[in-house]
Amino acid sequence: MMKAKELDYYKNEKGGILIDLRGAGEYRKDHIPGAVNVPYDTLERFAAVSDKRQLYLLYCDRGIMSLKAARRLAREGYQICALAGGLKAYREWQIYAD
Repeated sequence: MMKAKELDYYKNEKGGILIDLRGAGEYRKDHIPGAVNVPYDTLERFAAVSDKRQLYLLYCDRGIMSLKAARRLAREGYQICALAGGLKAYREWQIYAD
């Protein structure tokens, strides 16, 4: 698990790819800059063609689905971090960080 304040470090310093697990409509309305949309129900197809050595940073709306996905992918050998609290926590952190 990573905290919202750690996201830039994992993305920029560790080369993590930010993955938004929410549906395409939710993603279009709002997402973290630089995120790629991979809806949760398509995660298996994404994982099948992804490099296990690459660090993936997962998030969803509140962190529940991303934690579930992170646990599953980590068991399969992927390098994974999930954003604690999801997009909601990230937006709240942004308010206080500015």
